[in-house]
Amino acid sequence: MLEGIKFQLYCQNLAKNTMYNFKKLKALTKEDLTGDVLQVANRVGVAPVIVVRQLLQLDGLSKRDVKNVIDGTLPPPEYLKESLARALENDPVFSPQGIQISKKRGTLGEDLIDAWLKPFSIEYTRDIGQGGPDFLFKSPLTLNICGTAKEIHWIESKASYGNAFQVKRNKAQFRKYNVLGTGLVFYWFGCEAQIEWDVFTWESLANRVDYPLNERIVRFISYVPHEFRHLIYPNYNINI
Repeated sequence: MLEGIKFQLYCQNLAKNTMYNFKKLKALTKEDLTGDVLQVANRVGVAPVIVVRQLLQLDGLSKRDVKNVIDGTLPPPEYLKESLARALENDPVFSPQGIQISKKRGTLGEDLIDAWLKPFSIEYTRDIGQGGPDFLFKSPLTLNICGTAKEIHWIESKASYGNAFQVKRNKAQFRKYNVLGTGLVFYWFGCEAQIEWDVFTWESLANRVDYPLNERIVRFISYVPHEFRHLIYPNYNINI
């Protein structure tokens, strides 16, 4: 279980560092970025795939062509083949595989909430789009939260860890929903930051439900993708 949380924190830290150091990366020359792509990425403080993207842009490729190279629909320049392969294997955030896994993780979190809500026989709209919350109730859902009965009008699910950086990024989104009434925020992998909304984590829900849903929650939180397990377990062989 802790490995799954550790993996999520790894991804969030990689995304945060890339955001912070992106301007630094853009100021570097092709010569500055020469060498082992993982060592370069670590030195600059960005994700490996972002280093490859920058090299492709410095080669004069359009944004569309850069995307196609990363996605594998366009062959990379010969000198970048090995670097691209290594970057893709070691980037669980910006690689196509990492992006796909992240999207699936978000959907699975919502599916677990949906399974929890079904027995309440309460009407709600899931993922209404147009910037709405993941779950919007037609009439309030009454929940006992920390010994107090509260009426919940909406739920937002975040398949992430609620550290200060993540909560700061999400606050504007949550505040838009305040006009809908009182909300509940899921930070599935835990939450350490102060937040003005009630928060559920995986433990909050696992303690409220029975088998098999509680087991599904534990599996969800414990999961580390096979393709990226070597980032958490240094001796793990991805060819097993």
